[in-house]
Amino acid sequence: MEAFLQERGLELSPEKTRLTPIEEGFDFLGQNGCKYNGTLLIKPSKKSVAALLGKVREVVRVNRANAAGVLILQLNPIIRGWAGYHRHVASKETFARVDHQIFQMVWRWARRRHPNKNLRWIKDKYFGLYGGDHWRLFGQVERGGAVKTLYLYKASSVPIERHVKIQMHANPYDPQWELYFEKRLGVKMKGDLRQGRPAASEAVAVPLDTTARNLPCLRPEAHQPHQVAQPPPGLADSGRLRQSREPRSAPSQLPSSSP
Repeated sequence: MEAFLQERGLELSPEKTRLTPIEEGFDFLGQNGCKYNGTLLIKPSKKSVAALLGKVREVVRVNRANAAGVLILQLNPIIRGWAGYHRHVASKETFARVDHQIFQMVWRWARRRHPNKNLRWIKDKYFGLYGGDHWRLFGQVERGGAVKTLYLYKASSVPIERHVKIQMHANPYDPQWELYFEKRLGVKMKGDLRQGRPAASEAVAVPLDTTARNLPCLRPEAHQPHQVAQPPPGLADSGRLRQSREPRSAPSQLPSSSP
């Protein structure tokens, strides 16, 4: 490894390098790799989960007096980004556990806002049905004269996409493997584009003052007969104008290719 890096002007830092048995596991870039009974599993690390929940807890604390829509607007990017980063590893159980803890946070947030209301009233006001889940936090926000209904994003709604391993002898610095790495990059770009579609947790925006007469296709003037522009005087009988008015007919046969 050191010889391979030295040829490219790189070196390992002894202070940051440690040899660890794979059975004990190790954390790297927010994920933990460990062998369980001979099977290697990579999961989100405990530090990464704790950092996410700490950030969510802080956002909920800061928005104690704000509406549910404002809270959801700040939480959704955090949850979606974290889940998208860990979607290539064994994260399904971790996602479900994170969703449960986040629900406990927002449920306590809702109860603190209305200490004199019963639990049924709080549930009906802040939690509704979405995607088969009867306890999905929702709220409304207004943007540019339009009302948007937002639902709290769930990490478990992110599908797990297994990472395809690189072939053992593949070398990105070898020209004969260029086509192989281009295909891998194409698969990655396809997945990124799929993840970049509009989130399903956001409802369609409905303008506040939209009526049938405000829509361009339903306005009375949109159904007036088409007015044909009249040519200027003196040009009506010109051969050039008459020629432009004559419809063009398709040629009866293709031109000959012989000279």
